[in-house]
Amino acid sequence: MFLYRSRLVAVAIVLGVTGAVAAVPASAASQPTPGSEGPAGPPALMPNGRVALAPQVTAPVISTGCPAAPYGARSYAPGSGKTVALTFDDGPGPSTAGILSTLASYRIPATFFNIGQNMAARPGLVAQETSMGFMLGNHTWDHPDMTTLSASAQASEMDRASAEQKSLTGIAPCAFRPPYGNYNSTTLSLAQQRRMSLWTWSVDTEDWKANGSSSSYWVNRIISLAESEGGVLQHPVVLMHNAPSGDPATVLALPTIIRYFRDHGYTFVDLYGRTSRLTADVAAATSTDRALYTNEGQGWRKLGGTLLSAPAVTVINGEPYYFGVSTDHNVWVRTDRLGWRKFGPSYTNCASSPGVTFSGGRLYLACTGPDRRLWATSTTVTPGTLPYVSTGFSNFGGSVGSSPAVAAVGSKVTFFVDGPGGIVYTRTPSTGWAARGWRCMSPPAAAASASGTGATFACIGTDHNLWYEPYTTSRGWYGTSHLGPPSAEGFSAGVLGVDANVERFDVTGASSSRVYTRTPGTAWTSLSGATIGGVALASP
Repeated sequence: MFLYRSRLVAVAIVLGVTGAVAAVPASAASQPTPGSEGPAGPPALMPNGRVALAPQVTAPVISTGCPAAPYGARSYAPGSGKTVALTFDDGPGPSTAGILSTLASYRIPATFFNIGQNMAARPGLVAQETSMGFMLGNHTWDHPDMTTLSASAQASEMDRASAEQKSLTGIAPCAFRPPYGNYNSTTLSLAQQRRMSLWTWSVDTEDWKANGSSSSYWVNRIISLAESEGGVLQHPVVLMHNAPSGDPATVLALPTIIRYFRDHGYTFVDLYGRTSRLTADVAAATSTDRALYTNEGQGWRKLGGTLLSAPAVTVINGEPYYFGVSTDHNVWVRTDRLGWRKFGPSYTNCASSPGVTFSGGRLYLACTGPDRRLWATSTTVTPGTLPYVSTGFSNFGGSVGSSPAVAAVGSKVTFFVDGPGGIVYTRTPSTGWAARGWRCMSPPAAAASASGTGATFACIGTDHNLWYEPYTTSRGWYGTSHLGPPSAEGFSAGVLGVDANVERFDVTGASSSRVYTRTPGTAWTSLSGATIGGVALASP
């Protein structure tokens, strides 16, 4: 593909997506006919006050990082169970930043079908969409009715928009949405040849009719259409807009729409089928004020509370869930959206930091009780709610000298603890205790990989090095390795954070109590922020 252009554009290095587009559920075999999307309005203007010039493309822009595209239109959200896909057309525009902020605060994925000339005029917003992990799709260069164009003109609309996106992000789109929802057999063939799945929608909020108004009438109308049309479907794809003319009513309606679908048991997905848009690990820690802090790669944020020890964190459906033992010695749980809630009845008290993992649709949590035994429980998590265990914890015995770690090792949830003399012991809910042969001066840490086929165990050894060992279902535990301490201050004996996906380790320095992070083959990097109880780590 040769690309000539008569202007300069900003270039951003961003995260690529190469995952397969999930198959359309069987219930989506009969596709509805979408209503008219409405006009895109006037295009965004370049700094010189003019509409962007189109790149000159001399060959088809084929999205080589995308899976083979099916022939035909799709309008149902991917995934099993109840899924919903939020999509935003015609951007970027002045409402894009507000939409991104809302999506980020609820930690859900979405798909943006951008118009080529608007991307060229607002490259910073395109970079922001992609760097935040959102999926971008092709919505043509300047929003024509594709059914009125020749085959070559339709191809040009697709290729110029794809070339623009690739020049700005390094990624060609894997999805195409025809303006107005109008397409013909030529459109379908051209999209398939370019490895772009063609998407329409099944829920039309008609937000474009607000014409820039932010009145309560339009906000409530958008909400009503999203709920009434989407709430009766198993896999709705919701159409909204962020055009250059501005869609403030959409921004105001979005939080209510999100809460509606989440509280009615829907899982949010993008059109790749991804349930998470987090692009960074989530670290959690307590500081000198005993409050909970979180770090998702952009600095520490205070989430409040009063904790006695280090927190635990796990990611469920793209949303971090934080757990900590408060001054009443009970476990409390919180998310950004839902605040704090006691995790169980008052007699589920803990004398250590909790360990937590989410595996096979269940949440597993364990802690050391005042009797120095391991206590654990598990529960399902209903979307839109904080988990609660009404029956309390079960006694798994042992003589535990530390906070436990919990991870799914292969097909079994496994608990790791320091026993007498610092020797590490493990057990599962159905088996007894077994010595691992490790001797540690810190509580153990363990994490499973997102694929479910691997895990990593780690602790700070009696030689003051960080020791770790990976696990795979095919090889078992293998390849013990160690990392030296960050500078001369050494490690704290506090809780250690582990991410098995990339073998990232977060530790606390012994004297400064600063959090340090490292992956094998790299140097320790300070995340700043003093802690009193160590750090926990979870991956998206």
